[in-house]
Amino acid sequence: MASWIKKHRDTLLVAFLWSLVGAGIVFRLINPFFNNPNDFLQSDPLRHFLSARECLPTIHENWTACEIIDPLGYQFWLTTILRITAADRVATAIYAGALSILNTWFWYQWMKLCVGNKNLALAGYAVLSVLPDWTRVFQYYLQETLVLPLVGLSLWLSWATMKNPSSAKYVGTGLAWGCALLTKITALPMATVVFAWMIFKNSPNLRKPDLRNLKLPLVALAICLVVYALGPIKIFNRIHAFVLIPGGDYHRACYESGNDNMKCTFKFQDIRQGNQVYEIEAGPPSLDLRLPVPFEWKTTRKGLCLTEADFTASPFNYYPPSRMSFQDRLHYTWENIIYFFFGLSWPENTDTRYFGIFCEMMKSSRFIWLPITLAIIFLIVKKRRVDIMSVLFLVSLSFFMLQQSVIMEARYKKAWEGIAVATLFALLANRKIRNKERTSELS
Repeated sequence: MASWIKKHRDTLLVAFLWSLVGAGIVFRLINPFFNNPNDFLQSDPLRHFLSARECLPTIHENWTACEIIDPLGYQFWLTTILRITAADRVATAIYAGALSILNTWFWYQWMKLCVGNKNLALAGYAVLSVLPDWTRVFQYYLQETLVLPLVGLSLWLSWATMKNPSSAKYVGTGLAWGCALLTKITALPMATVVFAWMIFKNSPNLRKPDLRNLKLPLVALAICLVVYALGPIKIFNRIHAFVLIPGGDYHRACYESGNDNMKCTFKFQDIRQGNQVYEIEAGPPSLDLRLPVPFEWKTTRKGLCLTEADFTASPFNYYPPSRMSFQDRLHYTWENIIYFFFGLSWPENTDTRYFGIFCEMMKSSRFIWLPITLAIIFLIVKKRRVDIMSVLFLVSLSFFMLQQSVIMEARYKKAWEGIAVATLFALLANRKIRNKERTSELS
């Protein structure tokens, strides 16, 4: 028996991994029928739902201010989906399940190219298929449900383009990254690294760049920027304000205040309604880590921040200037790092009507990211691997931990989680096997 198992070890491993993928697909498909996006219409999901249903509403509601400065990508996407499904519960469940399954499949296609070992790529596919938060996020109307598959698709197209370049692939890569950035700016560090990699690979001599080889990468970059520009253009056409990063300064004001809640007064000239003044009070929903008693920790943030966003002022002066001290920046950066590794992902951590006990168990999955990060850094140092995967992982990790714009929430880093899984398995792949498989694929 032992000899038979040893002989068929690889076959059994592949069968086991595919069974995990299959179980993940089944759960992703049925979960929205029990926990439907229409069941949780409050806070951000409600804002996205109303904005999409009304298609940039003109009604006088406080949330209209946020809807105007929200990124355009998810608004356009959800508007299309709601018009196709008519927000029918069954149709919405089918949509959510299908998008959830497609998401992990995109990431698997990328891992087959970047990991260099088919079995390890399949292992990465299995991990992403059973990750609780990667499943539950699709039962809500959230930007992450679109930016996750878009980042996976963008990475896949980028690697496919660099493997077998063509004009069509470069155009597709630019469009994909543009749509990802148009949906949520959290795709920025990945897009930056990938485009820098494309430019460097096509013209390694930075002192004397070969413009002929850079033509297609620069076209892809231009397409990406043009697509992203649709968001700021939408805002400018609505309120005649130049907002380069939609919603960026709003979150930055809350982060720099040192408070846990914020009341913001929005003033702008609405081309549809004239002068408007809205007041919005909100705060990050994931400040409570709910750690076990020996490790209990609470943020020092408290109180209400009162601020104003005057979009009738001159550009870049819409919000009050920052008064945050360097010492406070260090302190709240450290808090952001804690939230990055141990924060609960809202609203996935919200109790639902079904799978309640299972949901409580799934909350423990957040503790895997610190060990994975330490393991990756150890392998990078041990193997002296300075390649695109290591750079992509380290740059995106640094971006999320050190950024000075938002109070960190676990759902913001979901795309990084996929990169972390792929990087870990790429580092575990035997170099000889990687080279052998790449040689066979190119022959």
